Amino acid sequence: MATVSKVRERGAPLIVVQRIAVWWSAAGRGAAEAARRSALPRVLPLPGAPDPDARTTLHDVVLRDSADYRPHAEFGPAPDRPGRPAAAHWGLRFAERGGVLAVCRTSVADAFPQRRPGELFALERGTLGRYRANFRFVSLSHRSEWWYAQWTLTVGYGVERPGAFADTAPAAEVDALVSLYGNGGGRPARPARR
Repeated sequence: MATVSKVRERGAPLIVVQRIAVWWSAAGRGAAEAARRSALPRVLPLPGAPDPDARTTLHDVVLRDSADYRPHAEFGPAPDRPGRPAAAHWGLRFAERGGVLAVCRTSVADAFPQRRPGELFALERGTLGRYRANFRFVSLSHRSEWWYAQWTLTVGYGVERPGAFADTAPAAEVDALVSLYGNGGGRPARPARR
């Protein structure tokens, strides 16, 4: 299994990752705020065509309760971080084997619950996969309030049409949403749908 390089070789499928990240504080835990969050988009069209020379393009859309859930978006080639995979800070890494892209989960720093690393799904060229997860974060000093997040990560392998992220059903989907508020009865992750 080969790790994905940063530079796109001729003919290599483009990898595009969209993260829709919804963040809220303890003040946003009530039913009214939960209803507002449930109405927010979980997937969007890409704002343009991915960079054809970049191996991995990232589209990060952040919606925070402190900004009244107005989206803040960044779109472009994955930053070059030596020794760090393109989407590692989002808890993902990629490996190719025989023309198939393995999308793997890594741990996300300072997050609860800690999820075991492992393969989420494998994508053939021209397909999308979707991974949903939520987290509770605290500062390294553990002296701040908890922050909560729900991420929807959509990965396209050889999918370059900007509208495809919004109008194409994923070939694989993993839902790892759990209860974040300490009731102990969090629902288990559902396996990938293929």
